[in-house]
Amino acid sequence: MFEEMRQSMIGLHTMKDEHFGIVVVELMAAGLVTVAHNSAGPKLDIVGGNPEEGTKGYLAETAEDFVKHIRHVLDNYEAEHMMAELRTRARNHANTFSDQAFVEGFMKIFDSFVAKNYGESGKAKTE
Repeated sequence: MFEEMRQSMIGLHTMKDEHFGIVVVELMAAGLVTVAHNSAGPKLDIVGGNPEEGTKGYLAETAEDFVKHIRHVLDNYEAEHMMAELRTRARNHANTFSDQAFVEGFMKIFDSFVAKNYGESGKAKTE
């Protein structure tokens, strides 16, 4: 599968209302220009995300939207700087969903909770 993805340009994900979309993250991590359905997880967290970070892929709702985005990628793929920047942003964003990022985020919240509720003594704080 990895070899097939390495030889591909576009990752297409058409499922509507996918709650998260790990496949979309995997496509982005593999460096594919991702075209995903404009709903749920891909829209809110993955491809759509924060517009200030720049385009990380394309969102589509209709067959016509998917075709338009696929044509755009195919027509501009040789403009290497444009697609290379998009693919780099997508890979970097996909890393925010890694096991390591999850553990680091969890430990930050956990450490904050322990400090707030137990302090250095290790005993529960009472109010």
